[in-house]
Amino acid sequence: KQWYQRRVRARVQELSQEMIVKRQEFVRNMDKAVEIVTQGPTSAEAVILFHVEHMAKHGNLDYLSNKVIAKQGIREIYNLDLLAVVVVVLCAVIGALCAACVRICRCCRFKIKSKTE
Repeated sequence: KQWYQRRVRARVQELSQEMIVKRQEFVRNMDKAVEIVTQGPTSAEAVILFHVEHMAKHGNLDYLSNKVIAKQGIREIYNLDLLAVVVVVLCAVIGALCAACVRICRCCRFKIKSKTE
């Protein structure tokens, strides 16, 4: 029983030390992120200058490249499949409304003619 308790205590100490180290890394990462965000620019020239300084300070800016867009086709970039579905649905709704209006107008015309005759 004492052996088990010692082992549990040792494991708890290991986990607590790991948590402390992870927390310190988290705090360092958050401080770095806050520093990056608070250095944010406001004008177009400041944006360019900020990105140049950011790249010089923190390394390559792969997330700003258009490699992902270059790998996609036009259909994915402009969501043409979704656009096609929306156009078809809109055409169906407009067609149904037009057909309903035509039928209503035809019914009204016949009733008006029959009343006047």
